[in-house]
Amino acid sequence: YKRGLVWSTHNKGTFLIAQGKYEEAKEFLGKALQLAKGKYIAETVPILYDLGVVHRRSGNQPKGLDYYLEAQKVLETIQVKTKESSIQYCNITQAIG
Repeated sequence: YKRGLVWSTHNKGTFLIAQGKYEEAKEFLGKALQLAKGKYIAETVPILYDLGVVHRRSGNQPKGLDYYLEAQKVLETIQVKTKESSIQYCNITQAIG
């Protein structure tokens, strides 16, 4: 169940962000992104967003901005708009601002 592996790896990364373990979080989020790329496009958006968060919090604002912009770009390519994607778009644009 690859989608479940994507989400569990992503969740581990977000828990590590909450614990302030940014280097470990980057590792798990990077793995989740690699698992999701190409097959689970919608799942890449929150992963990219969280990569932006972890880089920003660890002091690398330019790299964080790159991830936010990439998340926004991917989200704009998704054809089906949902309430969740609208919320993601708001969160991303707020982070960019």
